[in-house]
Amino acid sequence: MAKKILYVNFNLKEAQDGAKVFTKAGQPVKIFYNKERETYPILGILFNRGCEDSSGFDKPVYYDINGRCYNSDGFNNNDLVIGVEVEDKDENKKVAIQEGNMREMKLIPFDVEKAKAGAKVVTRDGHKVDIIIFNGRNSYPISGWIRARASQLIGDSDEYASFTEEGYYNSFNKEDHRDLFIEVEESEKQLLPFDLEKAKAGAQVITRNGRPVTICRYDVKNKDYPILGLVELVDGKEVPQAFTESGKSFNGDDQERPFDLFIEVETKLHRMTNQEFTWWLRECPEEHREYCHKEGTTAHFNYYYSFDEANEEVEESILIRKNGGEWMEPVIYK
Repeated sequence: MAKKILYVNFNLKEAQDGAKVFTKAGQPVKIFYNKERETYPILGILFNRGCEDSSGFDKPVYYDINGRCYNSDGFNNNDLVIGVEVEDKDENKKVAIQEGNMREMKLIPFDVEKAKAGAKVVTRDGHKVDIIIFNGRNSYPISGWIRARASQLIGDSDEYASFTEEGYYNSFNKEDHRDLFIEVEESEKQLLPFDLEKAKAGAQVITRNGRPVTICRYDVKNKDYPILGLVELVDGKEVPQAFTESGKSFNGDDQERPFDLFIEVETKLHRMTNQEFTWWLRECPEEHREYCHKEGTTAHFNYYYSFDEANEEVEESILIRKNGGEWMEPVIYK
């Protein structure tokens, strides 16, 4: 099957470990990291001809620790990304780690009707988009805010942008990192605190930043780091890493680090049953939870069903939200 490059967020550790680095525009980049430099410590050499040799590079560009070039607002085509070679069938899958869970995201082509119905809209490179206008009167009828990620540097700003009806940022249908997609969560891999006995029994072990780990030994003769494992990087290479008995990659402090260990438990997404839906409406009194029907104009707080329908899925027309947020499908992980 044909291979394709999938661009994911820049990570300095992975770049130093040999991952391929590109600009958002697809240019290969060779980076040099100077830890003594306080601001913009990364020097990148951009290769115009697609080859990493001295005959093809453009002018040098300096980057901050997150791979953003000087004066970038987070949407500069010269910003850095990591390139991962994948099978074509996997090209629209992304992984996001949120609140201790790792969710597998699938990006499907933009659909204006699904967006109107409350589906989550994101850009090609994973930024959330809040659409304000669907019916503009020019060749870019869709407009909205591209949200800057909370994980980026202070100073990030949201960008207001317009799109074609098909979700393209460019009316000539040329690919751009701001093109729109619908994001679908296929599964959720919950990260539980590392448990030595569960790991020995065969549970899947994973790092805080989502990299698979193969434990080689649990009895290394080192009282501080008795566990030895191989961490798989994005390019498929494995690097050895020592861990404490509690799964910490460093025992000198309580700081959270990307290579700390967790136990991974996968759950599947499914639509709530009538009984689960009523539980969801009431389980958090401190939150304002409500539902509506897709074609309706009224929000509801109470939901009723007959006993024999308790385990049936809620109606297809129902959408839910919390605390006045965006309307969503009534789905949970089990």
